[in-house]
Order: sequence, then C-alpha cells, then structure tokens
Amino acid sequence: MIPQQLCYLCFVLLICRFLAPPFARCLGVKNRLQVAAAPSPQLDSFYTHRSKQPTQSELVNLMVLCGKTQRQIESWFRVRRNQDRPSQTKKFAEAALVAFIPCPSVIVHGTLDRDPYITTDPGSGITGNVGGVIPFR
Repeated sequence: MIPQQLCYLCFVLLICRFLAPPFARCLGVKNRLQVAAAPSPQLDSFYTHRSKQPTQSELVNLMVLCGKTQRQIESWFRVRRNQDRPSQTKKFAEAALVAFIPCPSVIVHGTLDRDPYITTDPGSGITGNVGGVIPFR
C-alpha cells in the first residue's frame, strides 16, 4: 500500500511543480505583480503572532509603537495580507490537480482488471482471489 501512496505523491508533485506551470503559461495565466510590504519588525511580529486584522485599539497601540499614521499601518497590513495569497499559477496547479486526481485510480483499476489472479463474480459484484491463492510477486 505504501508504494501506491508514494507513487501518488510523486504524481501530485509532478503535476503541481512541472506540468501545471508551463501549461498555465501556454494558456495565458499570469501572476499579478505583488508589492512587497516595507520591512517593519514590530508590525511583522504583530502580524505573525497576534492578528492579521488588528482592531482599532490595537491600531492605536501600533501607531505609538512604530511612529506611523493609522493609514500607513492599515496599508501595510493590507499589502502583507496580499503577500500571503497564493499566486494565479499556484491556483491553476491546484485546479489542474483536481482534474487529474482520477487518473491514478483509473490506472490502478485498469491493471486490476487485467490481473489473472483477480476475478469478479458478475452476478454479485464480489471480487476475490482465484482459489483463495495469493500470488507471490
């Protein structure tokens, strides 16, 4: 069972990393330009440890701490949240993965149908080994 899961993870990696990005470029999917948030250790620490959306009282405390205006702090948080959003290429890769998820199961079921040791009783739909013998491979 583990080799099947490992093959499936390799299949997912292959699609997300190597097949989907070039295919996305061929279809004209473009990443939007992302503006980087200005480096601010106090705001970044607050963003990662406390909240991505500060309340009004937290904004006032951050204004005093950083020496910036409320508008600058709100703008910094907006830009920083946009940095965390996935790119269009990554979204396309995930959507392509959803389209290709049935492929491994179709391949596995296709090989099971050709296996001489597996039979299916057409009347009951029960699948089992021929004669109860488990083949050694």
